[in-house]
Amino acid sequence: GQRVVLLTFDTHDSDIGLSTAWPIFLVNTLGWMQPIGAVDQVTEINPGEPVSFNSTAQNEEISVQPPEGGAVVLKPTSGVASFTETGRTGIYTVNRKLTANGKTTTLTETFVVNLYSSLSSFIRPLDDLGLQGTVNAASGANAKSDREFWQPIALIALVLLMVEWWIFYQANRRRQKKVAPNSSKIKTARN
Repeated sequence: GQRVVLLTFDTHDSDIGLSTAWPIFLVNTLGWMQPIGAVDQVTEINPGEPVSFNSTAQNEEISVQPPEGGAVVLKPTSGVASFTETGRTGIYTVNRKLTANGKTTTLTETFVVNLYSSLSSFIRPLDDLGLQGTVNAASGANAKSDREFWQPIALIALVLLMVEWWIFYQANRRRQKKVAPNSSKIKTARN
């Protein structure tokens, strides 16, 4: 009844920690090692996203009560029960009933379907992702970080565009001045 992750090689003798697959592997491993009965997703989701629940006992009954009322009983498949009817915003209540030795235990969890998520609308790059630890400012170590530098580049591009426009405008004016006297002579000759 326990979940186990087994690596058949020594991670110290491998370069898996340097690859881009390592953080994905860690997140998936932590999700797999979650306590049984925990909501597999964040407790706040967007409308329409499915929510999965781990179920190891065959006689466990999982039901989800939407905000408008009623209850939907879920049937676990391969130890996972999924709820996909998250179209309405609000608080959903999950009731898990497990009957063992004639005794019924009920576990109640909640998750929120929220249309507005402050995390999804926060698009500015973060100063620290929290992956490499913190740098002590007192140690005097200079930390490299990815900063935005698009503003000076955009200003330079704007100035270059304005200079290009000015050159084009001046050349066009000179061309019109040279053409204008000749066209007036043609008009007077026809009249």
